[in-house]
Amino acid sequence: MQERQEHVLVVCTIVDARSGATEETDDMKQLMHLRIAIFGLQKAGWSVAPALYQEMGRIHDRIMAPVREARCNAARVGDMTRSRQIAGNQWLYDKQREGETPPLGG
Repeated sequence: MQERQEHVLVVCTIVDARSGATEETDDMKQLMHLRIAIFGLQKAGWSVAPALYQEMGRIHDRIMAPVREARCNAARVGDMTRSRQIAGNQWLYDKQREGETPPLGG
């Protein structure tokens, strides 16, 4: 049991260390930690409280709300470029034009 707790602690530490380099929100960090906790409890044979699943669902809905809105707008407008701008992914295309990342598909 002690070994599993140490493993979960190491995984959470790795997640925290990696999330500093990316542009993740607090909601994304909470979602990752909840998923790790739920997975760890299930693997240990413990039951998971329904409140953890509900909280994970609420956080997931908050994260996915802008994506759903962008998809809705894209379907309405029929333009995926506009959808990407709404979703905040325009930076990828700016970086490609500057030559910092390879173009998509190649």
